[in-house]
Amino acid sequence: MLHPDKYPNASEAVKKDLEKKFKELGEAYSILSYLKKNLSMTKGKIRDNHFFDPVVDLNHYQTDILVVRLAYVDVMSIAILTTYYGVWRYDASIFSPVAAFGSWFNMLRCAVCLIAAAFVIVNHASSLEENYYWRDYTGSVPEDAVVGGKNVNGKNVYIGQAYDRNVGLIPVQINAGVKEVIIPIFGKIKRTDKYTKILCGPQANFYWLPANATDLHLTLLDKHPVLGGHVDGAGQINIGRISRDSETKIGRILSYDVGRAYFYFNDNGKEGVNIPSYEVLMYDNVFIDVRIKDPASN
Repeated sequence: MLHPDKYPNASEAVKKDLEKKFKELGEAYSILSYLKKNLSMTKGKIRDNHFFDPVVDLNHYQTDILVVRLAYVDVMSIAILTTYYGVWRYDASIFSPVAAFGSWFNMLRCAVCLIAAAFVIVNHASSLEENYYWRDYTGSVPEDAVVGGKNVNGKNVYIGQAYDRNVGLIPVQINAGVKEVIIPIFGKIKRTDKYTKILCGPQANFYWLPANATDLHLTLLDKHPVLGGHVDGAGQINIGRISRDSETKIGRILSYDVGRAYFYFNDNGKEGVNIPSYEVLMYDNVFIDVRIKDPASN
């Protein structure tokens, strides 16, 4: 082994260097022992007698420590080396280029991964302001609220989301200046002015797609419907609209009920149910960032 005591006639400088290398080799040997134990390396990948036994020659040392460091970078590189050479050969001139390649290969691979991750993050971040989000609704309509249609008086109606602790999050219609919203649910009408949100985002990115209860699941394939909420214990629901009595009615679509995805809405104080044909709200952007914003934020 490369212990300084093996070279009693060596100068102090040589002994100091040997001691340093001996310590490094011990650390590297510990690393490989850990890899062998925890990564289930077989003799088909690593030649135990050649690689894990302590080296007995100073000339061998430089080669082995080089391969040890390569193994520490990436275990797969060891398999590449053994496959290429068949057996371990104690020749630094052989291992050095491969080791260098292994190290550079891993560095390059890490760099590519980081660049790819950064690309995705940057692209996603650049799309954040283009996506839709929900703001608290307290009676005042934000400038970026999404218009859902017109009421009988020709005024805009908006898309809301109300919470009912016994049902879930339900899409509702919001009328400008009216704080209270109506939740038509399970044959009943509930009124609330609390826990209400209003849909906001760039109007140009939204569109309405004709659909029906039977084929909705097929219509939405490869598209991006706006998620309107959910019914507890049932599933997600989407946002729909119809034209009734010369005005727009905003409501919910039971999209979780495949083949029976009917539309429900507030029909002048009672629940309009089982409407088979309607329009579903869509979003024309692959990056969807559904957020809840503070009403005071821009």
